[in-house]
Amino acid sequence: MDIINKIDKYYKEKGIHSLNFTCRYEQECSADCNNFTGPRSAFVPDKYSTSYPRIAFLSLDPGDGEADPKKRTPKAMRRLEQIDRVVEELHKGRHWYETHVWTQKIYNAISKKEITLEETKNYFAHLNSAKCCQNKPNAKEADETLFLNCREFLSEELLIISPQILVTQGNLAHKAVKSIVKSKNTLYDRVYLVSSPMKFLWVKSYHPSAYGYYNKQKKDLDNIAGKLSENISRVV
Repeated sequence: MDIINKIDKYYKEKGIHSLNFTCRYEQECSADCNNFTGPRSAFVPDKYSTSYPRIAFLSLDPGDGEADPKKRTPKAMRRLEQIDRVVEELHKGRHWYETHVWTQKIYNAISKKEITLEETKNYFAHLNSAKCCQNKPNAKEADETLFLNCREFLSEELLIISPQILVTQGNLAHKAVKSIVKSKNTLYDRVYLVSSPMKFLWVKSYHPSAYGYYNKQKKDLDNIAGKLSENISRVV
């Protein structure tokens, strides 16, 4: 079964599918929020399952949620990001553009290929730590309650997506992964080898919105990509 179909099935079973939103946390997460929108699926391109390496990003909450639930399904997210999206038209320096930059650097270092920035949308998956959105002004981060409630869904979601490299973007994304990691070894500054409950290389990235810290880390991206390349065989 294709990963996207597995994700679709899993979301429906857990009640966190945009078309089957029955999550027991809905009332708690949407309290006092007039602009609350339900869950948005992970983005998983059609080439992801056979790509090498399999790179996934775990970010924060969606920031702004599409009101129409049909536009938040797994297939809708794939169509939006892999087919409709033009990477060069994204705001440079912002989260989504920088996610493609990181993918290009890491993918090229490990695969020994030279994919363009536009091509990177075919080679990474993206998940949100909090599935739903409070649609706060200027895409301000959602309340921590959403992140805490969604942590129970992450372990199985990662098992389905099965990344060889996982980049967490922002502190609450780091905490979500830390809550399920049982064993890890440090390989480099903010780069780890996770061996339990599954094997993957974990990079703790600052979120691009933390400009100073993020830009300092980005200057070291070549070294980070090199360290990942040196250790990828340990998780394949």
